[in-house]
Amino acid sequence: NALIPQSFWESLLHPDDKVRLLARLNKLIEDGAVSVWEDEYRIKKANGDYAWVHDRGHLIYDNNRASRMIGATQDITQRVLLQKKLEQERSTRQKEITDAILTAQEREREDIGRELHDNLNQTLVVAKLYMQMAKSYETNREMYLEKSFEFIDDVIQEIRRISKNLVIPGAHIIGLFDNIKNLLVDLSNIHPIKFEFLHDSIAENELDDKMQVTIFRIVQEQLNNILKHSKATHAGIHLSRQKGDIILVISDNGEGCDILKENTGVGIVNIKSRAELYGGTVVTTSKPGEGYELKVILALTGRG
Repeated sequence: NALIPQSFWESLLHPDDKVRLLARLNKLIEDGAVSVWEDEYRIKKANGDYAWVHDRGHLIYDNNRASRMIGATQDITQRVLLQKKLEQERSTRQKEITDAILTAQEREREDIGRELHDNLNQTLVVAKLYMQMAKSYETNREMYLEKSFEFIDDVIQEIRRISKNLVIPGAHIIGLFDNIKNLLVDLSNIHPIKFEFLHDSIAENELDDKMQVTIFRIVQEQLNNILKHSKATHAGIHLSRQKGDIILVISDNGEGCDILKENTGVGIVNIKSRAELYGGTVVTTSKPGEGYELKVILALTGRG
């Protein structure tokens, strides 16, 4: 490399790097313990633009005093810009995941609030009315009390149903497979859809509790989407293992949809967010009138 005066070199340094760079270099020279200097910084090019460089030099000492430096400078602009782009993409994606989770939580709160107000609250009001009538009219007291008990029992059952949707029994209690089966039984009792659940080449003890919860919530979310939008008569869930991946496929024979429009919905975004916590991917296949398939691939090794 050609000999470059230090003052000229300093004049080319980016203002945001200059103070840090010179402070580090001066400390290195003062300490005198290390003869090799290495750093990455921005420097002005002939056209006025700044380039990122990796600089590595050997300090030359005369009479125990640093007099010059010999080394090489490598342009790393493309590498740094690519790193920054990847960091920005990761940051953006993380924000999308956070937004999806918060949106799902808010939607869940709204659903619970609606259930409490529109259903449970109204049922309790009617139960209270029958109890008041039992106090006022002795001739039909037993009938009014019986009606009141029936409505209170309905509230108890509804609270159990809501709790069951919110709280999943731990994997150490009944396991993922039974949780999914119980969910399908509950849905079959209130929806005219035939559900089928198959699992092969996979054992529950291969999945930690958090992954089991992730899989169950994805199944719950997608079945909710099917019940709301598909008008299907049959839905299938297939869980399997392929080498180091868990493959979850949920399909239905419903109306299908336009994938480009559907992929922006809250439900699918929430599913993708859950999958990405395990370094997973989500693939959807559908056409209007031809059913729908959701394929989720999760890394068995755990969170990415």
